Amino acid sequence: MLKARNILIVFALICLVGCRENSPIPMNSQPGSVSGSTDESDVVRRLVAAVGPDHKSVRFDYQGTCDSEDTEIISLPAIKLGATAEDRDALARIQGLLGDNHQMSIIEQPTGIVLVTFGGVTSGILQTTVGRLSLDNDERHDPRAAINAIYRSEELKASIARLNIRHVYEMGHLLGHPVAQAAQVGPNIDGITVDQFIDNVLRAFPGVVVYKECIRPNGKRLFDITYYDR
Repeated sequence: MLKARNILIVFALICLVGCRENSPIPMNSQPGSVSGSTDESDVVRRLVAAVGPDHKSVRFDYQGTCDSEDTEIISLPAIKLGATAEDRDALARIQGLLGDNHQMSIIEQPTGIVLVTFGGVTSGILQTTVGRLSLDNDERHDPRAAINAIYRSEELKASIARLNIRHVYEMGHLLGHPVAQAAQVGPNIDGITVDQFIDNVLRAFPGVVVYKECIRPNGKRLFDITYYDR
């Protein structure tokens, strides 16, 4: 009886050691490993954390997916998220976070804004030049209202019709920090592109702006521009 019990104990120890040796190691515990995300808000939070104390703004332009002909949601493709080194500058930290992705461009513009481009984003909407458009007081002091004001532009309306693309508005893009109402953008948009106006908003209100677009199976294109505060 004692001999049988000892044999069982030995077998149990062998199983325990073998199970531990063959168990997969969690990805986030491996040095230099990456995780993945298809959650836009999650990626934006990681970008804000990567920028850290440098207080830089980020543009994130991406080609998303819209899998059905009646969808109103532009989904973020799976993005690999790497580790960031705290002793690096903001650009290097963002490159560490996103640099493992194919079709990912990460540059710092002369304005100091970090531009991240993922996938085959077209430039039709962003390069539309807006003639003259006046902003009211609320639009000048609220970055989301300022960006929404751009849709009143006759030039942008014409581009939307010409490009066969439609704007979809998505709610729920607050990260929980109030916007500093003392900041403001200029009272007029006059002869600048949508791309340049977005940069103007980010210089006045540091944060992250996401420009995204997708093509439905029926060929219809969708786009959205969203401001996230820090």
